[in-house]
Amino acid sequence: MLKNLFYIVVLVVFAVACNNNPAPNNTNPADTVKVDTVAKKDTIAPRIWIIKDSSMYTKSFLKDLYNNSDSISLVDNYIIYKHDTIYFPDYFDGNRQTLFEGMKDSADYKLQVFNCTYTKVQFIFSVTKNNKLILRHYGEAELLPAFFVAKGTDDDDRDSTMYGVDDYYGKNDKSSYTVRIGAHDSILLGSFFVEGKDSLKECPTLRSSVRYIPKHKRN
Repeated sequence: MLKNLFYIVVLVVFAVACNNNPAPNNTNPADTVKVDTVAKKDTIAPRIWIIKDSSMYTKSFLKDLYNNSDSISLVDNYIIYKHDTIYFPDYFDGNRQTLFEGMKDSADYKLQVFNCTYTKVQFIFSVTKNNKLILRHYGEAELLPAFFVAKGTDDDDRDSTMYGVDDYYGKNDKSSYTVRIGAHDSILLGSFFVEGKDSLKECPTLRSSVRYIPKHKRN
């Protein structure tokens, strides 16, 4: 009873938090164009920094991107870097909840993901065995700017096939965690890893019931 109450409360909190994020089309006029014309010491040309709507990206993502890239533009769901257009992951529709499930050593693994912005997800992860909760984590995880350099990979437990993934990272005072999302055979797959307290270094492939067809080609 208490465990069910906990999930209901957390689900409501995450749903409200996601729904409070502005929709991609509600652009803040003040964010329409931002240009940084301060030249780096080792360059001649000034760096151009353009954001259409900063509310759709986390502050830490923008800070890391700013500190580790040259001229760049963020427009809705894609980044323009040099001569390339790189799209953000489109695994989820806005504010949609997705459930991933799997099993290992008679234990049930569940990962619920709530998409809030182009660079942030919220999650609830749990492991139960014989109807007993043995591990639980919940919080927020963010995409790193390096995602557009190259996607990571993982192996599907079902057939050992390698597939592309994106990692979202988060941490609290006691642990750091990774929410891994990808797709194989047009099905969304996930996994979850924890370092620190209640660590989890191995996770089975968690499968969703969502059929995934990419809207844009990514590297």
